[in-house]
Amino acid sequence: MKKWFFPLVISFSLISCSSKVQHFERTMDEEYYHRLLAFMTDTGTQILSKESYNSVYSPIALYDQLSILLSLCDTDSDLSWMLQDLLGDDLETISSQWEAYHHDITNRLDYYSFTNSVLYQEGKEWNQALLEEQKKRFQYELYGFDFSQGKKKFSSFIEEKTEGFLSPSENDFSSIEEYHFALIHTSYYQGEWLQDAAETITHTFHLEDKSTKEGIFIEKKEKVHYGNDSQIESVLFDCQDGSSLLLLRPYQTQNDENQIFLNTILMDSGRLMRFIKHMQEEQNQEPQLMRVLFPQWKGESHLSFSSLFQELLGKEDLFETPEQTFTFLIQDPTDLNIMPLQQWAKWEIEEKKITIAHGPYLQKQQEKEIIFDSPFLYVLLSNTGIPLYMGTVRDI
Repeated sequence: MKKWFFPLVISFSLISCSSKVQHFERTMDEEYYHRLLAFMTDTGTQILSKESYNSVYSPIALYDQLSILLSLCDTDSDLSWMLQDLLGDDLETISSQWEAYHHDITNRLDYYSFTNSVLYQEGKEWNQALLEEQKKRFQYELYGFDFSQGKKKFSSFIEEKTEGFLSPSENDFSSIEEYHFALIHTSYYQGEWLQDAAETITHTFHLEDKSTKEGIFIEKKEKVHYGNDSQIESVLFDCQDGSSLLLLRPYQTQNDENQIFLNTILMDSGRLMRFIKHMQEEQNQEPQLMRVLFPQWKGESHLSFSSLFQELLGKEDLFETPEQTFTFLIQDPTDLNIMPLQQWAKWEIEEKKITIAHGPYLQKQQEKEIIFDSPFLYVLLSNTGIPLYMGTVRDI
């Protein structure tokens, strides 16, 4: 399996195995972590609530791209101030925490890799000193690139960066010749279940329009971390490398009139952030034995952030006035055309069926069960509690 996908490709192959989980203390400043978590849940809920299909979003990717963009735009520009408001910090704070922040993401996570790349059109008079200076601070790869050669060259670049795993359609980049600059984030995660004994069964999934669909579900009977409040019910699975997969669903009631839909959760980012933090604290407690049933799911999505920027910043196009925003970056910014920030994603949650005897953590009678047979949210957390990916399952 290749390890680099573009610009965001997520492959969960969570395969049964046994190992002792390890969680680690964060090295970044705690106040910075809380602002980072707020950014990630705020943007994640805004983006995912507007999608009607299965989709996945990487808060890390957007945070990195916007931070690098902040470091390259004029410090007194409107865009600089808007980005600082959106990111929750000024450039100096972000750059001072950057190394600790990325250390906390990747610390002993054997199955997660990422890189940031900056591509600039060859032949233009760029401020190379600025690009090299910020490259050292923000640890991105820097490439001179000829966008004018078109989509075939760009697709080849992506194929090379992903070691041949991904060959994007040239139609995905039909206007690539128009651009002069691009910020690219690639990431890859392949995790393994901490505990054995996953099996698959056929079960019914209930869609929000009250129709149903039969699908393959993963059944796990093991000790997990469980939490609920008046609107959210969730379980948290520890993965082998210390990361965690958190599944959250609307709390089920006996009365259909009181049904809580997935978007009810997504529209309250503050509640979701508090719940994520609560579930992280639960990892320090003894897990409880449960039967958990959830579907296998896979798919691809393409997210554009124009509606997010319109809602949070009041403008869809971050780059509409380059002559007022990027005078530090390039000698003549009047015709500068920067590729819009977007995410492409691919993901798989599946199971390798293994028949085993009950281990010491299993009992014949399960005390609780939770069945994810209606739309739900999932969050992949690093072993220091940073959301790597957030996604929704609305269909199977």
